[in-house]
Amino acid sequence: MIIDVHTHTFKDSIAKKAIDKLSVESNIKPAFDGTMSGLTNLLIKNNIDLAINVPVATKLSQVHSINEYVIEENKKVKENKILSFGAIHPLYEDYKNEIKYLKDNNVKGIKLHPVYQNEPVDSINTINVINEAFKNDMIV
Repeated sequence: MIIDVHTHTFKDSIAKKAIDKLSVESNIKPAFDGTMSGLTNLLIKNNIDLAINVPVATKLSQVHSINEYVIEENKKVKENKILSFGAIHPLYEDYKNEIKYLKDNNVKGIKLHPVYQNEPVDSINTINVINEAFKNDMIV
């Protein structure tokens, strides 16, 4: 089985804007359009069995809506070949309940991104989130 363990997708409504911005910031040409269907097509084309989607919450206000989205998308993992992790921001006050929500909905892990979240990986906030994820048997 071939698994791509680090992919990013976005809701169809924001994918183009997000991909355009990220490709300029990173100076990397995107491999696909940033949508779930675009990634699925790329996986099929390249004979990849599964992709792990790791969304990043760059704002506190994005955390829950991203997680609602990935929970719905994970219901289609057999069709779209994509398993999504949840998104937690280290400064998100209700991180314990959000992690429990993810765990209760069979999300296997969370994504943190200190650079885009402007919070050091060794800050007490980030460490608390990591510890809570581990308490819930989640991958970080």
